[in-house]
Amino acid sequence: MTQLSDEELYDLAKPAPREPGVPQMVMRRLIDGENPLKVYREWRGLTQQAMATQAGVTPGYISQVERGSRRLSAKARAQFAELLGILPDDLDEA
Repeated sequence: MTQLSDEELYDLAKPAPREPGVPQMVMRRLIDGENPLKVYREWRGLTQQAMATQAGVTPGYISQVERGSRRLSAKARAQFAELLGILPDDLDEA
């Protein structure tokens, strides 16, 4: 069994680096009640068309979700969250 050096033990004990947080303007829009899918999509610089293409859905589906006339399925929620680099729960509407 090999013994770890103090430096190796220190490196193992360090917390993993964190990704930068969500900008304040994004949080403000969410707090103000804007649709989370729209807010995160725009933050990532995606059009409805680009997001639809990447997710394999129609732009109309995204538009309906953003307007509130349609709800995300669990599958779409997970897929969009991965595409946007967020957690699926971040797409829950208040």
